[in-house]
Amino acid sequence: MMLRILRYYYGNEINIYEAETSQEYPYSFTKTLKLGDCSEDVYVLQNALNYIRASYPGIPKISNPSGRFDNATLEAVKAFQKIFSLGETGEVNYQTWYKISYVLIAVKKLAESVY
Repeated sequence: MMLRILRYYYGNEINIYEAETSQEYPYSFTKTLKLGDCSEDVYVLQNALNYIRASYPGIPKISNPSGRFDNATLEAVKAFQKIFSLGETGEVNYQTWYKISYVLIAVKKLAESVY
């Protein structure tokens, strides 16, 4: 139905393609993460940033990931956002979460191709 509406207004040159899903990083965005939050999502975030850090040493290490969004996590998020030209809010919104996911998969594939 939606495609029919789009084609009505924009012509037959409109096509909808589904993005390829990746089972390599199964965590989906649930809500914006910010300073003071404490959850499994924050723990996943902290470990992802520490893994990415091996390829991007400008991201500070988060010692002892605990699932609590502390100042170390805030600084790591801001550094990531700066490196990838995202708004340096220190909050992990939809855009930041999926950029982290994308980069994480890329650095994992790079590491696999080397070894």
